[in-house]
Amino acid sequence: MDDFEPTLDFAALSIDSNILRGQRYNFDGGILKQLEQFDGSIIPIIQPDVVHREGLKHLTAEIDQHLKSARSSLKALSKYIPSATTSDHLSEKLNSTTVASQMATERFQSFYSKVNGQVISASKVNVNELMDLYFDTLPPFENKAEKKSEFPDAIALLSLECWASENDKVMVVVSKDKGWHAYAKDSQWLHVVSELPHALSLFQPHTKITKVIERLRKDGALENSGPLYEKIMTALSNATANMEPEIQASSFHHYEYDDLQLEYVDHQLALASDTDELLVNIVSIEDNSAVIGIKALVTVHATASFNFSQYDSIDKDYVSLGGVEASIETTYETDVLIYFGGDWADHERSVTHEEIEVIGELELLDFGEVAPDYSSDRDEEYLWEWEQHKKEEA
Repeated sequence: MDDFEPTLDFAALSIDSNILRGQRYNFDGGILKQLEQFDGSIIPIIQPDVVHREGLKHLTAEIDQHLKSARSSLKALSKYIPSATTSDHLSEKLNSTTVASQMATERFQSFYSKVNGQVISASKVNVNELMDLYFDTLPPFENKAEKKSEFPDAIALLSLECWASENDKVMVVVSKDKGWHAYAKDSQWLHVVSELPHALSLFQPHTKITKVIERLRKDGALENSGPLYEKIMTALSNATANMEPEIQASSFHHYEYDDLQLEYVDHQLALASDTDELLVNIVSIEDNSAVIGIKALVTVHATASFNFSQYDSIDKDYVSLGGVEASIETTYETDVLIYFGGDWADHERSVTHEEIEVIGELELLDFGEVAPDYSSDRDEEYLWEWEQHKKEEA
């Protein structure tokens, strides 16, 4: 194990709530599960109380929304159940106002226990220092109207700085907040990065796995039509087809959509800005396994059927106006994790890629302006029926 013990420039890690929210609090998979490598290690994951509470608030709201959907489904199903006792019991349990909060709290506690995580109090934050940052408009505060909303960010950063100073540990902090990055420029204790795979790579030994990456780059295995390239393409294709993004469109009519189909078209892998080589992060490494991460820009072809209707104020109902099938091409960014296994003593021949996981999602599809298509006979019939209906009203 000694060969794999990292020589650390950084001795602690912290993760902002915008990163956890971006990963949809998927503590049991993807990049967040990779944090379990710190369990039992000398590297703690330090979460300021304000960040922890913000995460709890977001996750509680998300769970509460799912509970509302579950209650609605139980209510709909109850009419098909001869005895609704079980359904009523479950619905009553789901109606508890504390259920979502309890579930979120337990979720975070379980996560912390698996990743050597701990929440630190803001009690040691120097209030005078906090006020100086605010009134002098120093990072993370910015000179803008919503300046007061950045107090939680300032408290979180000062909490981390205080902990790192007391424990004499330089810390990697992961956040997409520009204020956090600006603050860290003048900090001797905090090093802020934007991506979690990049942060994890800072804690890994760059020995044998580095040679594997060099071999992959040299052979072009990640960008040519080789077995690994084909596996990445298949994984991206499968992940794309199974995504359920939010749909947006503009129309003069009320519309509903169905039959959404997503098709992978192509992908491009990110390059390092300084070398133009493929950007590869070492996520984790153990005696006989390793995980590397690469970032991909995926092109997608999306098709959906839109059905339009108009509200009839007399009949108090919606009248169909026909439909249209709309298509767009768009892109989304994702991280691809590649799992390697084998005999590291003979890494040139024995280490192989065993699994590929896609952890980013397409969150939004905007189809732009949509309207009924009256080019088909069926839609002409809808239009004729609507015109007749309006004549009868007149």
